[in-house]
Amino acid sequence: MKKCMFLFLLVSALAAYPFYGATEASDVLKSARFFAIGGIGRAGMISNQENALRTILKRKEAVARFHSLLSTATPSGQLYALLGLKLLSAEDFERCAEPYLESVAKVDTFQGCIEQPMAVSTIAHRIETGYYPRSEFIKP
Repeated sequence: MKKCMFLFLLVSALAAYPFYGATEASDVLKSARFFAIGGIGRAGMISNQENALRTILKRKEAVARFHSLLSTATPSGQLYALLGLKLLSAEDFERCAEPYLESVAKVDTFQGCIEQPMAVSTIAHRIETGYYPRSEFIKP
C-alpha cells in the first residue's frame, strides 16, 4: 500500500512537468526507471514517460530521436524508443528489435498499482505483436 501511495504521489508530481519540446521529452525517456503504458497508481494517471513518448511521436524527427534513445537511454527508456519505432516505422523496428527480443534482462513495470519486474524480451514481444496498439498513440 505504501508503494502504491508513493507511486501515486510521484506520478502526480511528474504529471505536472511541462513538456516544451522533444528535447525535454527525450531527456525523460533517457532516464526512465520503469516501463508503463496506460494508467498507473490509484488515480490511473499516465506516466511522465508515456507522455514523453507521445510528445516525441508528434515530431517530424521522431524516428531519429528514437534511434538515438536506443543507444543512450536506460533499458526502460530503450523500450519506449522501441515502441516508438514500431508505431512509426515497422522497418526500423525490425532492424533494431532482435537484441531486445532475446534479452534476459529485466526492467520494472507498472500495471495499475502493481509493480513487477518483467523480462525485456517479454515487453519487446508485446511491442512486436501489437499489444500496445498504434491507435492508442497515433490518432488518424
